[in-house]
Amino acid sequence: MSGRRDTLFLVLFLAAGFGLGRLQTNARNAGKIDPFSNVVGRLIYPASHLIQSALDSAGSTVASIIEGPRLRRELAELRSLKAAWATYSERVDDLQTQIENLRALNGLGRRPGMGRVPADVIGYIAREGRITLSVGKDKGVEPGQAVISASGIVAVISVVGPTTSQATLITQPKMQIGAKLRKFPTSAGLVEGAGNVLRFQVNDTKLEIPPGEILVTSGLSEKIPEGLIIGRTFNPERIEEYGITRMSIFPAGNLGNLKEVLVLK
Repeated sequence: MSGRRDTLFLVLFLAAGFGLGRLQTNARNAGKIDPFSNVVGRLIYPASHLIQSALDSAGSTVASIIEGPRLRRELAELRSLKAAWATYSERVDDLQTQIENLRALNGLGRRPGMGRVPADVIGYIAREGRITLSVGKDKGVEPGQAVISASGIVAVISVVGPTTSQATLITQPKMQIGAKLRKFPTSAGLVEGAGNVLRFQVNDTKLEIPPGEILVTSGLSEKIPEGLIIGRTFNPERIEEYGITRMSIFPAGNLGNLKEVLVLK
C-alpha cells in the first residue's frame, strides 16, 4: 500500500512539474510572468527588501562607527580654517581701511596759519560721546581745537592732559559749532548734536535746500577754521510760522570707528 502511494505521489509531482514548466515556458514566450512566479515574488520581495535595507543600514552604522572620529576631526579642522580665514579677512579689511584713511589724511592740504597734529584714537566712551587721543599739551593741543578725519570734522578737544587729551564728538547733545550750507553762504547758524545725528536750522523759508546738501563749518570760531565738512542734510522742514527751515544732518565721518585723526592747532 505504501509503495502504491509513493508511486502515485511521484506521478502527481511529475505531472505538476511538467504543467508548471509548460506554464512558465508559454508565459516567457508571451513576454509575461507566469501566475505562480508572480505569487511567489509578491510573497518573497517585501521580506527580501526589508532584509537588504537592514543590511545597508547596518553597513552604514558600522562605517560611521569606524569613520566617525576621523570625520569629526576633519570637520573640526575645516571649522577652524573657516574661522581663521574670517578673522584674517576682517583684519585685512581693517588694515586696508586704515591705509586709505592715512593716505586721505596725508593728502589734506594745510590751512594757512594752522598746524596739524597726527593722533591715534586710544579710547572711546560711547555713552558720553567722547574719544581719547594719544596727544596732549606736549604737542600743543588745547581745548576748543577741531579734530578731523579724512571725511571732515568729527570732534572738538575738551580736556587736555600732559600727553593725552579728550575730545567730544560733534553729535553729542549740547555740542554746538558754527555752520553753514556750502551752497548757501548766507545760511549761517549753529549746528547742534542730537545723539547719532545733528540738527541745523536757518532763518529762511525761501531756500530750496535739497536732501544731501553739504554742511560745513562757518569759521566764526577762533580755533575751528571755515570749510570743514560736518555732514549732509536730510529731512528739511519749512516752518512758516517761525520763519525757519529745520533739517537733520548725517555726520560725514564714521564716529564709532575712528582710529587716526588730526588735531588742527
